[in-house]
Amino acid sequence: MDNEVFYVGKGHDTRMYWHKKHAIIGDHHNKHLQNKILKLISNGGKIIYKKVFESPDEKEVFKQEMLTIQYFGFENLCNLTEGGEGSTGYVHTEAALKKMKENAAERDWVGENNPNFGGGNWSEESRKKFSDYQKLNLLGERNPFFGKKHSKSARAKMSEYHSGKTLTEEHKLKISENHAFKGKKRPEHSKKMSGENNPKAKLTLELIRQIRIEYALGGKSYRKLAAIYGVDFTTIADIIKNKIWKE
Repeated sequence: MDNEVFYVGKGHDTRMYWHKKHAIIGDHHNKHLQNKILKLISNGGKIIYKKVFESPDEKEVFKQEMLTIQYFGFENLCNLTEGGEGSTGYVHTEAALKKMKENAAERDWVGENNPNFGGGNWSEESRKKFSDYQKLNLLGERNPFFGKKHSKSARAKMSEYHSGKTLTEEHKLKISENHAFKGKKRPEHSKKMSGENNPKAKLTLELIRQIRIEYALGGKSYRKLAAIYGVDFTTIADIIKNKIWKE
């Protein structure tokens, strides 16, 4: 919004645009930079990209990265380190990632001191702008993960990460409040993906009506109907009780 420099980095090709993409997706490793980008976007601002130095000598590039960070002041930027480390395509070790987290913690971004703690200091107008941005760019087919699935290894890592963690009652309540409709109108994108419009749906409205008729005539249990139509018997139960596929 005010031409403030908030990040300095070394990269190649289209690397400079990578940060915005992953900030929007929400999987950027630098959460402070991610929050900064999202806040800028929500306020109607634009990221200005500027290449200040270019050289085929990677060591010289890293040197210039360090000098540039020093020039603007490490404490004024979203960088996790003071620059000068790594190489093109390099993946940080666990020890290096731990060190970067420690550096970030020393800058007093932890807990309540984090500028985005508890939702940050966004105004209602900013929240609405970002919400509208998400609805326009990240829902349904526009979502970068639309139609994709996590690999088995990714699911295993997520399971391992969350294993053994206990949510506080306050945390559970917040999740419930954020995800429950609580009388609100069902989102349009949710309606569009319901019933036979869902690409994963095994049944159609015609089959649903047929299932209800067959059950009403008697002689076929939930399990028998489930075997006939290739679904779980609990699905049949929910259909018969009109919990799903409501008409």
